[in-house]
Parts: sequence; structure tokens; C-alpha cells
Amino acid sequence: MSKNLVGLRALSISKARRQFAEFCNMVGYGRERILLTRRGKPVAVLIGIEDFEHYQKLQDEHAHRLLESAIATSKETVPITEILD
Repeated sequence: MSKNLVGLRALSISKARRQFAEFCNMVGYGRERILLTRRGKPVAVLIGIEDFEHYQKLQDEHAHRLLESAIATSKETVPITEILD
């Protein structure tokens, strides 16, 4: 299991299905993160909307840094129409 998943509350998908509303409240209001498992193996993580929005922001910032780096190291100019096609 990834070290990033250590410490998360693990829960089987079948139990999560039976108590879905309760676990949604836990992640939505209690700011808890829940690792969903199938046959003991991690398959997904249930997180609240604030965590998800933070994750998206980090992804956008990372993509922006990669783009800036690519532009800075590029030796040729490419028309924007080629990039957008």
C-alpha cells in the first residue's frame, strides 16, 4: 500500500454501500478521508469537496509549472493554431 494511504480509515465497498449517507457526512462535514477497499485491496478514496477542490488547484498549478518550463526550454516557436488543433 502506498505510504500516502497509511492512516486513512479503510472501509470495504460493501459496507460503504450500506452506510453511504453516513460516510458522505463524515467526509463532507468531518473532513475525514476514507479508503475504499475490495477484497482488502485499495480501489478508491472518498474525500470531501474541499479536499477535492484543493487537489484540483494543485493539479492546475503543477500543469502550469510544466507548461512554463516547456516554454522556457523550447528552442523553436510553434504557432498557437498547431497547439490547439
